[in-house]
Parts: sequence; C-alpha cells; structure tokens
Amino acid sequence: MRNEGFDAKTILLYVMVVKTLFVLNGCSGCNVAAGEGMTDGSDTMSIPDDEPEGLPQTMSFFVFDINTNIFAGNTPETMDIMEDITGIKPAISYDGVRIAYVKPSPAPSSVFVYDRYEKDNKPLNFPSDAVVSDPVFSPDGKFLAVTIILQGDRTSKAALYDLKKDTFKIISRDNMSVFNPTFSPKGSKMVFHDMTKVFVYNFNGFGSRLLKTFGCEEFCMQNSSGISENSKFQISDDGGDIVYTYNCYSDTVVSSTVLACFDTETFLSEDLSPLNKYCTDFQISRDGNIYCFLRKTDDDTSEVKLYVKTPSERKVIVYSAKIFDSPCSFSVSY
Repeated sequence: MRNEGFDAKTILLYVMVVKTLFVLNGCSGCNVAAGEGMTDGSDTMSIPDDEPEGLPQTMSFFVFDINTNIFAGNTPETMDIMEDITGIKPAISYDGVRIAYVKPSPAPSSVFVYDRYEKDNKPLNFPSDAVVSDPVFSPDGKFLAVTIILQGDRTSKAALYDLKKDTFKIISRDNMSVFNPTFSPKGSKMVFHDMTKVFVYNFNGFGSRLLKTFGCEEFCMQNSSGISENSKFQISDDGGDIVYTYNCYSDTVVSSTVLACFDTETFLSEDLSPLNKYCTDFQISRDGNIYCFLRKTDDDTSEVKLYVKTPSERKVIVYSAKIFDSPCSFSVSY
C-alpha cells in the first residue's frame, strides 16, 4: 500500500520496528497462547468476547459490504464508507489500492474496479448480456477470477480477466456450473467447486491447468452437512490444506455454516468455528492467518464480528470487538 503524509525518517523507523517484531514473533506474525478461551470440542468451544492481545499487526486493508454500501479501512475500527461506489462482493487488491465489486443493477450484474487513489471507477469489458459475480484479485494484481453466465448458457463458469489487456478466458470445463473461484495466498494455485467436486488448478494466467480433483463428500463433517453453491474453498500454496465452509442442516433448513480445514494428505477435516455460528465469509492471508465473519445462529439480530485463526491457534478467536450489522462478504490485503 502507499504511504502518504510520512517523512523518510518516520518510514525508516516504522520498517525497523516491523522487522524487529517479525524476528520476535516468527513467521506466524502473532504471539497468542494456543487454546486460550476454548475447549477441545468444536461444538462447545468458548470464543472470547473481548479483543485478545497478540493479534496480527500486519499492514492490512479491509473491505466489506452492507446493503450495497462498501466500507474500507486499515482496521475494523476505522472503516469508512466509500462515497464514490456502491455494490456487493467487494475484493481488495493485495497492495490495497484497487477494489473490485459487483454492481447488481441494472441487470445483468457487472463488475467494476475502483482505484482508491486515482478515484477512477472502471467497468470491466465483459459482454453486456453476461452475469458476472464473485470477483477476486490474483495476488500479483494482474488478473481477476470471476464466475460468469453468458447469454444462452444456464451454467456458471470460472473465468480469468486480464486487467492489463481487458480480455477474459473461461477456464472451467463445459456442461457444469462452478462457484466461488479463489487464489491461494501467494498465487500459485486457484480453486473452485461445482457442489460435488473441488477443482484445484495451478495458476499461470490464461495457461492455468487442472491439477487435482476432490470429491465434496470428503469435506462433509457429518451426514447432516453438505456443500452448497455458497460454499467457498481456498487452498494453501503448498497444497496441504484447503479451508472451506459447509452447511449444517436441520429438517432441510440450514442451521449453521461452519468454517473448516481439510488436510489433502490425510483426507481429514477439522472444524475451525463452532457449530452454533454462521460463517458468512473468510479469507486466508499470506502469513497463514484465516480471517472470517461469524454470527450466532441462535440470535435474532444480524450482528457479526470479525474473527481470526492464527497459525498458533487451533480454532478461531475474536479479532475485533467491533460489531457489524449484516455484512455479506469481505476481503483483506496484506
């Protein structure tokens, strides 16, 4: 991200402090005691209500949406509404400069990229009759991954959009609908699913190729759970872990949406969030932290808090005590 309003001496001092913290804390970027405020059972674990000490102190930039209003800021406590843009499903580039978002009306939906510094709001060059959603920046900032439904096609495809050349290419196979394409934190891989299978691709721009396929039944924790089109998957760069969300059902009604982690070697899954909370969105950061929005399932309100699962923790813990009203999705830069 750009630094504005600081002289060279101040910037140098900040860099020295960051390097010192990195050496002291190791590559996890935090120093939180494992297991604090929790029990071993994932369905009964206690999540602290107050903001704990030792949370990640990275140069993050968060963006999320509430009722088509887009908010952005360096911390959850300093989020400001973006007066120049409105939309849903916002994604932030890894340098924190550009925000991609969906403008749902007039139909069909379209995707824009907004430059926070230049105040430039650019529509992307998709067909005017296409329905495009779920934008996410590649870590190198050169591509957007999206899902797209073209006119006359009843299936949603995964596509890559070249932000420099203003062209796109569909990379998923024909005759199936896929959902929620994501990149690994450092951009070596990408993942999407069709509710029955999870597709892992190596990421090489328009030359991306399928590496491996997993059956979605491997990710379901119990008989009353399942993968829906709203489920999201994100893989680690070494391919060892896939973080994802799955639905728990009660009498065919979704009772909760749980954040979990799947080990691609052992084929074992572990819940990261309790069964009595909805996970509305999540993202893995480059330092291995997993950020997520959670709300209680037994609460009539739509109050949501931002949580984090650090490498030193087995489960999620509260990242910020700030309460948000009905946020839908979020993105974080590093």
